[in-house]
Amino acid sequence: RHAVDYWRARAKAGETNEPFMLQPVMEQVREMYEEQLALANIKLVFDCHFDGAKVNGEPTLFEQVFLNLIANSRDAIKEIFGREAGGTITLSGELEADGTCRISVADNGGGVDDSVLADMFDPFFTTKEPGKGTGLGLSVSFGTVRDMHGTIVAENIDSGLRVTLRIPVFH
Repeated sequence: RHAVDYWRARAKAGETNEPFMLQPVMEQVREMYEEQLALANIKLVFDCHFDGAKVNGEPTLFEQVFLNLIANSRDAIKEIFGREAGGTITLSGELEADGTCRISVADNGGGVDDSVLADMFDPFFTTKEPGKGTGLGLSVSFGTVRDMHGTIVAENIDSGLRVTLRIPVFH
């Protein structure tokens, strides 16, 4: 069902690609998750500054990218910290000198095996137990970012994982 909904949304998005202001979309993502994460004792650090920058795409699909990334970070933190959680997710972004917007989601959820980094954006790839994930979230996110002429890369950091997107600014 999720795959069908995704492809319907993608077909519709192809017709509605448009320049949109990045900052309000990122603030909406923060608002959608901040309270939910706080209830799980997970701190959301928000540090996005895009100074009126626009990107070209479908805002709803772009928002979904971050909902997928934050949900994965939340799940990783819960796995590491247990029921009480207690981790941190950082959503940060800024304009780069090369005319791109850099946006990162980083967590302290322990990171992933290097072998997982190579496959994590593949369709149906998941590290979650059966019934807990479809393996489509990151694949869909990859496709959305690619359709916006951007890149998405994951890397292990000190105590977790960081996923970084670079999206060209719309002129």
